[in-house]
Amino acid sequence: MDLANETSTVTLNPEAAGSSAAVDQLGHTMPEAKVKEHNELMWSVIDSAFKYSKEDSASIPQDEIEGEKPGPGLLRDSATDG
Repeated sequence: MDLANETSTVTLNPEAAGSSAAVDQLGHTMPEAKVKEHNELMWSVIDSAFKYSKEDSASIPQDEIEGEKPGPGLLRDSATDG
């Protein structure tokens, strides 16, 4: 916090602001419901990835391990989300 104060950097205390805070691609604060929705999606994808890795690690093709792009449909373009 000292560095933030010395440089007049605005910081956020998530506990004071609510459960989470996020901004959209234009820098506007996103509604809490949308942030919660995106958070749930993010953690669901992470959870699925860990389960897949744990359960199927022996059969995961090498090109997936080396960082091939994810298949279509998993992530949507937030600019088109309503």
